[in-house]
Amino acid sequence: MARDINHPGHWEGYTKPTGSLTIPSNVTYNGTIYTVTEIGSRAFETCVGLASVIIPNTVTSVHSRAFYECTSLASIYIPSSVQSIASNAFQSCSGLISIAVSSNNSYYDSRNSCNAIIRTSTNDLIVGCKNTVIPNTVTSIGPYAFYGCSGLESIISHAAVAPSISGFSFDAFTGVSSTIPVFIPCGSAASYASEWSYFPNRIEVPELSLIVTSDNNTMGFTQILSGPNCSGSMATILATAYTCYRFAYWSDGSTDNPRQIAVTQDTELTAYFEADSGTEVEEITLDNISLHTRGNRIVIEGTTDEVRVFDMTGRNVRNEELPAGVYLVKVGDYLTRKVVVIR
Repeated sequence: MARDINHPGHWEGYTKPTGSLTIPSNVTYNGTIYTVTEIGSRAFETCVGLASVIIPNTVTSVHSRAFYECTSLASIYIPSSVQSIASNAFQSCSGLISIAVSSNNSYYDSRNSCNAIIRTSTNDLIVGCKNTVIPNTVTSIGPYAFYGCSGLESIISHAAVAPSISGFSFDAFTGVSSTIPVFIPCGSAASYASEWSYFPNRIEVPELSLIVTSDNNTMGFTQILSGPNCSGSMATILATAYTCYRFAYWSDGSTDNPRQIAVTQDTELTAYFEADSGTEVEEITLDNISLHTRGNRIVIEGTTDEVRVFDMTGRNVRNEELPAGVYLVKVGDYLTRKVVVIR
């Protein structure tokens, strides 16, 4: 890696760095200190081992194919100083999963944490990755934006009017499978039919989101059984408790389960579970070995073999003051047996 000797502030990559790289903000040439203001054309082209790069806040331009086919490059951060980025500067960077632009940059942005570089003045998305979500304010997709993004499994676009695709669609999405699902807002199918014909698997979905989670994944889990969809806002959600536990309530206080809910805004609900104090203690007899509970402890009688107790995550636990739950007990070389301990 070296500077352009004719333009000392113009950074060129003559060797192929690997791992993490920090581009200096200043370089010395013939005893004179120069500020690095540009990343030159093909500077890091095919540096397949380059995993991360820090661009200094002195760089104003990133030139054509500067990071072309840097397939291990996982993230990009564009500082506030950058004023010009070539459309193919990050072409075929198939490993990209994170893209961000400084909030102080006046020329580019990553609005709504969209994992993309957008030219602010034109709302043109110029660089995307496999985790990009296209904001509803984007009006066009630039050439090479997703070129070589071979790991892309789906596209989410919030734009009700299909963003135009600059040049040929094959330039913007070369290397992307045409069969992946493209999720678009309800009522926008006609708008996407022509401009996005390369992707026939276009699916209309509501713009509002519904997320349901469990407060404790060892006690139970949640599901969205149906909806919401473009035909209606109603959804059905369910909380399912594991053995020895029961569903208590949703985070908004409702105890309905299954539950129907009208999704009229972005909604996130958490299901809370608790120990089921009404569950009977299960006692197991294995030949002459007896397993039962005494308080919050498992008692094993009739053996001098080593006894080990495991929780449901497979963790070996101490057999003292065990919380309510299901435990696996192994006695010597015998098969593991189940014991339910109730608080």
